[in-house]
Amino acid sequence: MSDYIVTAHAQERYVQRIMGYTDDKDIAKFINEHGDSKIVQDIQNMIQYGEIIYTGIQTAASTSKNNKNTVVEVYLNGLWIL
Repeated sequence: MSDYIVTAHAQERYVQRIMGYTDDKDIAKFINEHGDSKIVQDIQNMIQYGEIIYTGIQTAASTSKNNKNTVVEVYLNGLWIL
């Protein structure tokens, strides 16, 4: 399995939707305490056992100039889109 970059946005959504936190301060606290270990590992596992449903190139129009032409992959795992 490739190493994937788990963005801050993905971590926030994981904490909201999987862990059930709603308060911004609680979300930030959980990410600070578990972001580099539990959250990233859980998301990597969801990708590993998910089904790839899209692969494409992220263009400069949809992101910052530094990340243009980055390969984007979208996975489906159960009811979750990653």
